[in-house]
Order: sequence, then structure tokens, then C-alpha cells
Amino acid sequence: MRSKAQLNDKQLQRLRAQVYDVAPDSIYFYSMEDFRILDANPYAIEALGYVKEELLQMSYFDLCPQEEHIYVHEAISQLRRTGSFIETRVAHLKKKDGTLIPIQPNVLLLKIDDKEIAQCICRDVSARVRVEQELQEHARSLETLNTVTLDISSERVLHRMLLKIIKSAVDATGVDAGGIGLYDEGGNLLIKPFLYNFPKDLIEGFMVDGEVDPIAKAVMTTKQPLIYGDYPSSPYALEPFVKAGIKSVVYVPILAREKALGILGVVSLQRRRRFTKNEVELLFSIARHAGLAIENAILFAKAEEAKEDIEEVNKDLAIINNISLDISRGIELKETSQRIIDAAVKLVNGDLGGIVFYKEGSPYIYYHRMTREMREAIEHTLPGSISDIVIKTGKPVLLDDYPSHPGAVGVLVNMGVKSLVAAPLGIGGRTFGAIIVDSFTPKKFTAHDLSLLQGIAAQASIAIENARLYGEIKEAYEKERERTIILQKSLLPSKIPEIPGIEIATFYESATEAALIGGDFYDIIPACDGLIAFVIGDVSGKGIDAAATTAMIRNVVRSFAYQDPEPSSVLTKANDIIIKQIEPGMFITLIYLIYDQKNEEIAYVNAGHPYPFYCSAKKGRCLELENSDPAFGIFPGYRYSQVKEDFLPNDTLILYTDGLIEARRQRDFFGVERARSVVEKYKGKAAEEIAERLIGECKAFSESWLADDVAMLILKRI
Repeated sequence: MRSKAQLNDKQLQRLRAQVYDVAPDSIYFYSMEDFRILDANPYAIEALGYVKEELLQMSYFDLCPQEEHIYVHEAISQLRRTGSFIETRVAHLKKKDGTLIPIQPNVLLLKIDDKEIAQCICRDVSARVRVEQELQEHARSLETLNTVTLDISSERVLHRMLLKIIKSAVDATGVDAGGIGLYDEGGNLLIKPFLYNFPKDLIEGFMVDGEVDPIAKAVMTTKQPLIYGDYPSSPYALEPFVKAGIKSVVYVPILAREKALGILGVVSLQRRRRFTKNEVELLFSIARHAGLAIENAILFAKAEEAKEDIEEVNKDLAIINNISLDISRGIELKETSQRIIDAAVKLVNGDLGGIVFYKEGSPYIYYHRMTREMREAIEHTLPGSISDIVIKTGKPVLLDDYPSHPGAVGVLVNMGVKSLVAAPLGIGGRTFGAIIVDSFTPKKFTAHDLSLLQGIAAQASIAIENARLYGEIKEAYEKERERTIILQKSLLPSKIPEIPGIEIATFYESATEAALIGGDFYDIIPACDGLIAFVIGDVSGKGIDAAATTAMIRNVVRSFAYQDPEPSSVLTKANDIIIKQIEPGMFITLIYLIYDQKNEEIAYVNAGHPYPFYCSAKKGRCLELENSDPAFGIFPGYRYSQVKEDFLPNDTLILYTDGLIEARRQRDFFGVERARSVVEKYKGKAAEEIAERLIGECKAFSESWLADDVAMLILKRI
């Protein structure tokens, strides 16, 4: 049966005029008796596709997917217990057409005409979910690329490697077929194309009348991918391809040290399709890693055919593979440079090694076993040196007689360097550095050593670039975090006052996910008539807007606290000011408490905030102070009520924000009962120890991961 509760209260009418009808989020009111929807704002009606009369015949459970009903029941239980519920995970609402809208609900329990009514504000997080899905897709692409790289790098036989590459590319993009063609520098087909899952009549499709496929030739020339979602309409479409049913194609170049070895192509035979940017980038990455693997495989094949130095080649390939894995583990620039140099010196059996590249316009030098004097000497003679030549030309160098070269560095000559090999470091055609290995033996290095060093340089370039980007990101993050901490501290009392007969402990910690400014705060105010006011609150949202609202609330509450000794009067006046300043949809939960030392009592108002714990020495137990009025920022003209309690020696009061009880391990919340059991266990301890024990148990439960900010204010009579 439909609930008889009606939303005709004057306060709700004002709410409709000021917030409800114009709110940028879906807002629903439903009965807590049978969960029937009593009202919904225009945004909600438009978002779901129902007419209002249809919604009013439904319950909130009708809008939720069946698999999420259990979580809705959990939310309702918390709502009955605490008066509010903020969901941190993504939930969903069902539209009339059956599709789902990802949301994050924010629910407040209201009492209207003696009825318990839930106000549910559902923020559409489709954009955020879409970004997260893109990030997940990117992560899957990286995982796929890592698997492909390991798979093809372990294969030494060229034709098997090529088939693995093609199959990986086809599987990664979900198309029907693919192929690889290897070309010489003139664009002539060197070996028969390697095809996977092609129809028989397309086997010769890469060659038509002895001519190279014009699309493949364009990719080879420009070294850029080409995508045709509607291949038959392309001016370069080949008739055999069209007749065989090719609908869409993507060609990407296979490069090794910026040299085009061939092309990798995938095709859709069933339907025309649009290839995403991520798919093309994944193909490009597969082709880039395939280039080095193909080159190594060709070297291996030549060695196999000649039956010369086969064991050495195998050893070198294994070392390169291990080196690639090893240097990729470094994230700091100095650590990465050291790994690269140590590996290069070992690989070509040199005596010294170094890296030179430009960082922020200045040379950065890291030399194996380099002293400060060596660094200064090398920097002084860098212009015209071998490393300078390699960086400017982007070409490798092998010198049999280093001392006779005009670019020789005196300090290295004096150390006994006789020969060297050097290779450029760079990405995407941009050379930014050089890697050098020196030897005290004349004519030490061979062309083979130079080739191996170039292989390391290709891997090292990526590792150095990643280390550089990591350094920039880390530096930016640290600066942002420092600014965040400073701003957050400015919203909290700089000093906790000493109050005779009472211990005070405070705690604040930001959520684990990011260094964003939260809306949690606490304050201690010397109020009028010699009273002390304690405030703890939580502003919805994060960032600069939440910080600005927090600062405004503290100032408004303080101004009335200096004038009025009654908590209910202070919050009633403050609410009328604050509600005019905040954005629609924003709200504030808050406890305002006055401590009267003379009468040994407290008077407090709870504006929609989690119930504080009160440990009474006289009663010998801990309980929740369950008085609660609506949160700030919702009802103009609302008159808040206050409650008084004795506050006697050895009594303890624990005020906290919801981040404490909403800390969780997987789907299990720390919760009110766990928090209360900790308070009960340590209630006889000092205020500071109670705070430490409570947050310690909470973080141990959640494995130090906090989903939301946590603030605490603990008062203990002594």
C-alpha cells in the first residue's frame, strides 16, 4: 500500500523553491515506512525518463538494480542509526528504458509531520565513471602490452614470433584478421607477408601486380598509423580486399630505432567499425616493441644460419632481456642511470661507462665510479666531446683510438681510456642524451658491441623518460600536498587552549586517496559569559569550495558564540546566515557544544552529525547522545533545539566525523559498534590515549586506508 505521508510541510515548500527544483542533482523523497517515492525534482524525472505520476507509484527499491538491494538495506540501517548516509562507492539507478545511471547517493533522515522521510540526493557520476573506465582500459592495455612483450621477447624464431605478434594485435583489438609485411628501405617486399585468420582469397592481398599496397607504402613513408573505418570508400582501397569483404583497417609502422622495418595491419571483415584512440595506441605500442624483437630475431636467424657465435648471441639476447626488465624497475633518475650504466659496462665488457643528457637546459652527467673532479672536468669540456656529437647528430659512434680524437676529454685520457662506443638516447625522433662505454684497451669494441649498446639505449631511453616524468609528477604532487596541508591547517585551531579541570585531545587526517582539502573541521571558542564552545563539523564536498565554506562557517559560528551563551540560539542564527551563502545541494553537519565549568554540565546541538559517545563515570557505561536536528544549509528559519547533560569528573565525550565509522575493509565498515567498543575499553585513559587508540584501531581495521577525512575532538573531565 502506498504511504500516506505527504510532502506539504512549509519547510519543504521553501526547500523546493530554493534548492529542490533547480538542484543539478536528482533528489527524491521516500517514506521510511514502505520506501514509496513521495516526490522527485524535475532533474530526477528528466534523468530517469518517467513521468512524475509513474514515479509516485514506485518504491525506491524499484529504481535500484536487484543486485544492489542488499546495499540499500545497509544504507537504510545506517540512516536509521545515524540520521544520514553518504555512499562512497558507485551505486546505480534504473531508467525507464532499463539502462543504468551511475550515482553516488547522499541521504538525510527528516521528520516531517511526525513521519520519517528520507531525502536522497543522487549525484550523476557518469563522467567520473567514464574516466575511470578509460583508465581501466588503459591499464588493461598496459597489461596486454606487457604480456605481449614478454611473449614475443621469449621467441627467437622469426616466423613464430611474427604470428604471435599478429595474433596478439588481433586479440587485443577484437577484429577478425591481421598481417605483417617486412620491407627494405626502398619499400620493396623482402619476405612473404605473414597473415593470421585471412580468407584464402586475401593471401596475396598485400601485393597487387607487383606493387606495394599504397596504404602500407604511405605508412612506411610517414611512419604514422592510418585508419580507415570505411575501407571500401577509401581512394586507396584495393579491389581484392574489397571483394573479400574487408570493412575497416588499421596499419601501423613497425619501427626499430626510428627505422621502418615493415607494417602491422588488422582488419574487420564483419562490419564497419570505429577504432578507438586507445586501440590504435596499443597497436602502435605492440608494433614498437615488435620492432626490436624482430630485429633481434633477424640477428638470431643470421647467426643460426652462419652457425657462428650462436652461444654468444643467445647470451646477449638473454642479457638484453634481463637488462630491460632490470632498468625498468628504477623510478628515480639517479637510480635508473646507475642501473643502465652498470648493465651497459657489463654487457660489452667495458671498464667505464657514462650517461650524458640535458635536464632543464643544463647537462646532467652520471659516470660509472665518477668523482666530483671527473664531473666538473667532463662538464667543462662537454661542447665538442663525443657525447655532444652523438646528442647533436643522433648517431652512434665507435672509436678505436679515443685519445687521438679532437673531442677526447682530458680527464678520461689521463685515466687511460683508449677506445669507446657511444649510442644516442631518445624517443620519437628526439635525441636527448648519449650512453658511453669506455675501455682501457685499444680497439676493444666491435660493431656487434655497438649494436648491443644501441639495443640497451632503446630500452634505457624509455626508462629515463619514465624516471624524468616520475620526478616531475612527484615534485608537483609534493608541492600540491604542501599547499594542501598549509591550507588545511589554517582551517583548524593553531593552538589548543588549556582549560582547568578538562583534558582536550584533537585529531585530523586526510583521506588516503588524494591530497585534496576536505570539509572536516573542529574549533574551540572562548564564548561569552566565560563559557567554552566546542565545534566539530563536516562540509559536503572537497577542494577549494569546501575549504571556503568551512572558513565561512567557522567565522559565522564564532561571531554568534561571542554574543550568545545558548547553543540552540547560536546555530539558529548561524543557519539563517549560512544558508544564503552556500551553493544549492551543499550541506553541513555540525555539533555545537557549550561547557559550563561552574555548573559541571554541557549543552549541545546536533545538526545532522554522527552521534557523539558519552562515557559517564556515574552511570558506569558509554552511550550515544542521540539528539539530532537537520543539517545546516537545508531549512531556512529552522529553530534548533539543545540538550543538557552532566559533565562530571572522569566523564569523557568523544566527538568525531563520519570518516571514522565509514573506514572499511572491502565492504565491511568500521562502524559505530566497533568504535564504541574501543571507547568503552579505554574510557579510563587520558584523552590523548583514547584518541590514539581509537584512530589506531580504525586504521588497523581498514589497513591504513581511509575513504574519507577523519576529525576527532575528545573532552575528559579530570
